[in-house]
Amino acid sequence: MEDLHCIRLLSIVFTLELLSISNTMSRSSANSQCPITITPERLVMPYGNQTSVLCKNSNEDASRNVIALNWRVDHQIVTGPRLFLDKVLVWDPRAECIGTFSGIGKCSKPFDVTFYKTADSVSIHSINHTGPMLADEEYQLQCDIVNVAPVQNLTVRWYQGDDLLKDKGSLRVTGCPHQNKVECDNQVIRSPVNVSSTIKVRLGRNPDGAQFRCEAQLALEEQPPPPTNSNVLSLSVHYEPIINSTKLPLRLQVFKGHPTELVCEADGRPAPNIHWVSAKGVRVSGGNLTVTEAGVWTCNATNVVGYISRAVEVTVLVKETADQVLIHPLGHTGPMLADKEYKLQCDIVNVAPVQNLTVRWYQGDDLLKDQGSLRVTGCPHQNKVECDIKGIRSPVNVSSTITVRLGRNQDGAQFRCEAQLALEQQPPPPMMFHRLNLSVHYRPIINKKPESKVPVFKGYPVDLVCEADGRPVADIHWYSAKGVHVSGGNLTATEAGVWTCNATNVVGYSLEEVEVVMKEDYLPLIAGFVAATVLIISAVFIFFYSIYYKNTKMRRYSLKNPKPSVLNGNVAHNSWDSQLPMTKLP
Repeated sequence: MEDLHCIRLLSIVFTLELLSISNTMSRSSANSQCPITITPERLVMPYGNQTSVLCKNSNEDASRNVIALNWRVDHQIVTGPRLFLDKVLVWDPRAECIGTFSGIGKCSKPFDVTFYKTADSVSIHSINHTGPMLADEEYQLQCDIVNVAPVQNLTVRWYQGDDLLKDKGSLRVTGCPHQNKVECDNQVIRSPVNVSSTIKVRLGRNPDGAQFRCEAQLALEEQPPPPTNSNVLSLSVHYEPIINSTKLPLRLQVFKGHPTELVCEADGRPAPNIHWVSAKGVRVSGGNLTVTEAGVWTCNATNVVGYISRAVEVTVLVKETADQVLIHPLGHTGPMLADKEYKLQCDIVNVAPVQNLTVRWYQGDDLLKDQGSLRVTGCPHQNKVECDIKGIRSPVNVSSTITVRLGRNQDGAQFRCEAQLALEQQPPPPMMFHRLNLSVHYRPIINKKPESKVPVFKGYPVDLVCEADGRPVADIHWYSAKGVHVSGGNLTATEAGVWTCNATNVVGYSLEEVEVVMKEDYLPLIAGFVAATVLIISAVFIFFYSIYYKNTKMRRYSLKNPKPSVLNGNVAHNSWDSQLPMTKLP
């Protein structure tokens, strides 16, 4: 009996379930075939706006005449086909239009409406911390969005400066209206709530700190409202000091009689207090320290976050000269070409302090106006190729470079570079120097040559001489227009023609052209004519002179009875009264 009773109860339960499923399927079928049209079909709007929605029959079939159209909002019936949404006081109305039709009875169609409200305020603050933050420590920042709905559509963005952060934070709803809950499910609640978004930040050593802000945006499908931004949160960062090791080496060499300044700089926030302490206990405030003697000095930098120290070992050197001074051409070997620019470099090896180095350039005994540009190489710092001349104190290699242009008459020119440390001591340090003799090559220039036209007489050869100045010594040749080639600078020409003198060396060449012109020889005719003329004149002279001599000098004189003369004493007379002086013998 009991078994039969149980079977009857199970049959009744099963029948009820079948009826329930049948009713549900029947209602679903009725809803899918319900001739209701809602205008608009869907609505997204600010809560409280004056907007209405209309429910009407979508089927004009007379057999389905509308008997009644009403609304059900949050389990309450609102009569009439038009629903005024500003009268709806709930945030999740679950509204549906219910129609009664002839032939099909009652059916309903749901209406999708979303009410939203932008946040009253958005603010940002740090969690469980006030005051400056410490570098490399982790902190939490919270963005509070007050009175916003629906929270399901809320997006929170975080910015550092103008950069969007990848970490969007964790979203948490607070201040829920349910009495038995402190937190709410943000996927369910529709009414305005307070939301907080939290992120973790770790700030570095930035003296300007960092700025953060958050942005709350309702991501709605239709015309989303503008985002609401928070205030800017400026965070100050404090960090322990770090000493600038680039400006403060672990070891420093100074030269006797030349004080050197140690500079200790430290980066820290707040700004650190810096002082020096020697191994002997001497304390000097500030970051700059002038040292003149050997010892160990320690720089200490301290602020409220921490401290750091760095020791410097100071040694004193006595070095008055460079290891070597050497001159050489830059990018060139061998002789130089005249009238072309070259660079000469003077290398001063291992000299210090370079601030006191003086370099002088001479050509022969003359001091050059161009004293060159100084450049320091071989610096001890690994990350530098060149060093600041005013800053470095340790021995370095220095080069001084000048530009020279030598002429044709400056072969064998001598250049000298002098390097001396200008130290305040007596006697001054010795001077070091190096000499360089330069060989100059230039193309030949013909400096001795015949006239452009030279006459030659038949039977009388003429010598043509061609000499040229060049370095290396030029090779001289004569070439005729007929292709005759004669080596050397001397040429004997016997006939007419055009000859070219070619002077050549490794630098270049020079040409001069001479035209030999044949002339007739009238000298024998002229000589014969002159000789004949002389003979004729001589014959005529002799003829007339013989006549004269015969008539005047060849006379007869009488030596008897000489007649005395007052002027000449005793004289002899001829028939023409010509007198011949005579001396009377005793």
